[in-house]
Amino acid sequence: MSGKRSFHLLFITCLFVSVAFMVGCVQEYEVELQAYPEDAGEISGEGTYEEGEEVTVEAEPEEGYEFEKWKEDGEKITSDKDYKLEVIDDITLEAQFEQQEYQVSLSAPKDKGKVGVEEIQNTDYEETYKYGEEVTVKAKPSDYFEFYYWEDLEGEIGSEDKSYTFQVEEDYDLVANFNPKLEEVIELSDGIEITLGDVWEQLIEYTSDRGEPQSYLNAVGVKETNKENKKSVHFGIGGYNPSIVGYVDTKTNEINLIGRAERSDKVELYWFLDNDYIIYDYTCVGTGFHHLHFHDVEKDEGVEITQMEKFEEKYDRKEPTNLHNIKWSEDGKELYFEVECKDEETTSWIFNAKEKELTLEQN
Repeated sequence: MSGKRSFHLLFITCLFVSVAFMVGCVQEYEVELQAYPEDAGEISGEGTYEEGEEVTVEAEPEEGYEFEKWKEDGEKITSDKDYKLEVIDDITLEAQFEQQEYQVSLSAPKDKGKVGVEEIQNTDYEETYKYGEEVTVKAKPSDYFEFYYWEDLEGEIGSEDKSYTFQVEEDYDLVANFNPKLEEVIELSDGIEITLGDVWEQLIEYTSDRGEPQSYLNAVGVKETNKENKKSVHFGIGGYNPSIVGYVDTKTNEINLIGRAERSDKVELYWFLDNDYIIYDYTCVGTGFHHLHFHDVEKDEGVEITQMEKFEEKYDRKEPTNLHNIKWSEDGKELYFEVECKDEETTSWIFNAKEKELTLEQN
């Protein structure tokens, strides 16, 4: 073999060996992944990769957790669950997950009871809890009421136990429902005793637009009147403080309801001592308007005097009216009262009880 040919052969052999060596020496790096907390989610993309290779690491939270961020050496690098990177060195990435938090809200109808967690607190309660945390909600009924059930906003019954324990897996908005104790004896005053069952049918008659009485009843009260053996009684119902107005016979404890006072405050009854005529008046909470009602006990019918045509012609209800000096005539046939209104002189009125006619007195 000539020397020139041998040289060419040696050169090609060396070149082949050099290329093979270079190919066999490509740098490789490790991509290591960690999850925190350890069982909070699944991670993928860990492995050995050649230098310059593009890799996508992925994080998927378990139920009750949400992905927050990828971190390297304690520093945030992205909040995307899927993160693409170019491998240029060994790297350790941590997928950080956070436990989901939910609101637990409790409420109870005013004056019927209270609610809370651990301790009974008020008519409402709201707190944030982590997913899976165990919570015990409690309800305590007010006097003359008993606990009925817990209900969510969709009307689903959660439990019929006053103390209700559950694991938090979503937002909870629970209402504690209470029922009046129909057989419970209520002592009004001076030995007057009734049960709610005594007036249940009458309550339903005056509140048919509100459903069953247990959904609204929240107070019972009694006041003196100028009628012997008669006292006024009112049953408060939910929403802007309206009352069902009536009277109780202190000899028989019999109750008769005569009307509904909307959004009422300070309901008063004025009897005429001989004829069974009743006037009841109240001020409307919020508007300040004064209302005056007449009721004929014998006929069991009535009329709102302050909504009669002559009264509304005089007062268009743009300004609140205040009624004073409400009193019956000596024969009980007429009712007198005075009206005050902003920027107007005081006026005097006469209401004829038998004819149900209203007259403005001329000054």
